[in-house]
Amino acid sequence: MDSAAGIFLPTLFAIGPFVAGGMLLWGMVAGVPIVLHLLNRRRLRTVDWPAMQFLLAAMQKRSRSVRLWQWLLLLIRVLAVLMIAVALANPIFQQTLATKNRPAVLRVIVLDTSYSMFTQLPDGKTRFQVAKERAAEVCRETLPGDTLMLFAMQESPLAMVPKPSADVDRVVRELERMQPAMTPASLPAMLAVLERSVPDDQVNNLQAYFFSDGQQQTWQPATSGSIGARWQDLQSDIGSVEVIDVTDGQPQTTVNVRLRSLDAVAANRLTVTATADEPLSAAIPVSISVDGNDTYATSLAMNTPGDSFAEVAIPAAAGPSVVHAQLVEDSLFVDNERWLVRQPTKPLLVYCVGPANRTRFVAAALQAGTEGQWEIQQLTSERFQSMANDAKPRSADLLMMCDLVVVDAAMQTAIDRMVTARSGIIWWLGMNASPEGYTASELPFRLQEPSSEAVYPIDPRGYRHPIAAPFAPFPQSGLLSTPVFRYWKIEAQQGEVALGIGKQSAPLVIAIDRDQRVAADLGDTVDTKVSRTLVVTTAPMVAASNDDPAPWNLLVAWPSLVPLVQELSAWATVPARRSTELQVGQSLTHAIAGRRDRPQTVTLLEPGISGAQQTVKRVLDVTPLSQTGQTGWTAGKLESPGIYRLEYADQTEQLIAVNVDPREGDLRKLTQSERDSLRRLGSEQDESTEEQTSKVARGEKEAQGESIDGVGDWFRSLLFVALGLLVTESLVSRFAMKGSP
Repeated sequence: MDSAAGIFLPTLFAIGPFVAGGMLLWGMVAGVPIVLHLLNRRRLRTVDWPAMQFLLAAMQKRSRSVRLWQWLLLLIRVLAVLMIAVALANPIFQQTLATKNRPAVLRVIVLDTSYSMFTQLPDGKTRFQVAKERAAEVCRETLPGDTLMLFAMQESPLAMVPKPSADVDRVVRELERMQPAMTPASLPAMLAVLERSVPDDQVNNLQAYFFSDGQQQTWQPATSGSIGARWQDLQSDIGSVEVIDVTDGQPQTTVNVRLRSLDAVAANRLTVTATADEPLSAAIPVSISVDGNDTYATSLAMNTPGDSFAEVAIPAAAGPSVVHAQLVEDSLFVDNERWLVRQPTKPLLVYCVGPANRTRFVAAALQAGTEGQWEIQQLTSERFQSMANDAKPRSADLLMMCDLVVVDAAMQTAIDRMVTARSGIIWWLGMNASPEGYTASELPFRLQEPSSEAVYPIDPRGYRHPIAAPFAPFPQSGLLSTPVFRYWKIEAQQGEVALGIGKQSAPLVIAIDRDQRVAADLGDTVDTKVSRTLVVTTAPMVAASNDDPAPWNLLVAWPSLVPLVQELSAWATVPARRSTELQVGQSLTHAIAGRRDRPQTVTLLEPGISGAQQTVKRVLDVTPLSQTGQTGWTAGKLESPGIYRLEYADQTEQLIAVNVDPREGDLRKLTQSERDSLRRLGSEQDESTEEQTSKVARGEKEAQGESIDGVGDWFRSLLFVALGLLVTESLVSRFAMKGSP
């Protein structure tokens, strides 16, 4: 239908100088007064009546004038109908030869439908509402013979009008029905869709309009690299490309607080993390509910750009429970809440690898007061490598690599076999380590040299990192006074310094977060078997004899060792404690659920509600599929955040949390230089949104020789003429024919 419309509608409705030539068919209504006039004449019968003979002479005198008035009335009525039909056909009588002979133009309208377009502007409208209004203006400026296509730019772009169509009203209706998605926008995916969808024979006469909010997250890839090259190719290959920023001329809304993560760091502790790109003077309140009932309140200090987090103590749960965290409302509501399904805790397996006089201290510190939370095994390097060579080695949730002498390719192979994608590793570096011994290529750090011997103070770096934060209320707990005499100077290309040491705040603890979910928030490409890695540059140790060198610290004798080891371990094992979680736009399949038997129902529940109070928002279709010879199922891509409940035939159920990608909540815009790089070389400076949408269409018409002002004037003039004829008909009928027989 679309292709047929694109071929036949322009010739059917654009007839000669008429924009909507099909409206001329209404001129056939002008025949109605003529038919009625003829029918009325046929109904007259001549009846001989003697008394009428005396009036016949008088009537014959006036018959000629009566017939003239009747014909005049008929003419006025016919002309009035014809004028209305011609006005509806919208004539253009001032076109030049250039306009008549110009090639047909294909206008491709692309709307950014990422969830940042939900952002509310000061006038109460959202960015997306403004984008739709601007796009509708461009659609309505389409000239006779031109066609339109309409696309939604999101993580998986959609073709709303996939083939060229000349039906402007239909395109505008599709435009008005569009809504933002709960996902980011993917410019590379959108370019790929355009390359597949645009007919080859119309590329040279194509005009592409991108209506967006100019967000860095969406458009920065187009300013450099392979995506930038594809963008430049698009501009070179087609007629014109316009990127219309719908926020131009509006007060900029770039500060947006977004919830980045919600994690269970222990059976009775949650960590909620939010991000802001600019500092805020006031703390941001956060409410946390468990199973829709118990509510806990905390606040996040956002006085510096970046992450801010808070820990919340909650009771341990015997079964699965739904946790819902929510920020106060701001200009963008989508990223203000997150969900978590908290599972019952089970002991996590920990391998403490290294010499016995190193592993025993960290093992004892981890075990203290945490009965039932850890299953700890102390292993020598040789025993660890031997276990890794088993046919089915038992993978650890946490590896404690305690001052090893050698970390080579063989040890790295053993580590790879003993971890999973959710495992964590803590490297404790002491006097046994050396640059010559640590040669494995996959190590996330490189040893440089030990520090000179002195007393080095520990720097908590403002207690900003989750490892340091629990010590903030207890400055006398011993962390700051821990005697450290030596430490390793290291080079690490990744990670954040959680604790510093010395006046220069050299790294004491480096936290490297390669968690699949968090790394995606940062836009990194993740290719690792370990989620989180910690590097501690001084290890707990004692001198076994008087001949041994002096220890590098007094951690084993200080009260800070136990809480420090436990906080390090809690942070490193967050991915291991996390239940199944997805992002909006990902597919829910048997592989994610971990069960091949197909659920009977998959339902999206009301936010934060579980147990007997559950109410269903949406039921998803579950489709069986065949994969590598085995049966499986899929519930398709998830379009909304929340808690999804899977119910199986064996009366069991499974809860899965789905959250939005917090990257899209970064409302920072492209810089002016980046915006300039989106345009062709030599193009003029950016214009405001109003100037872009009106001037682009106006400039095109003027270049084609069309008189813009004349288009609407003919329509109005013809309507006024038709109205005048109708008034004249009424007067003639009332006064001129008054008294006629």
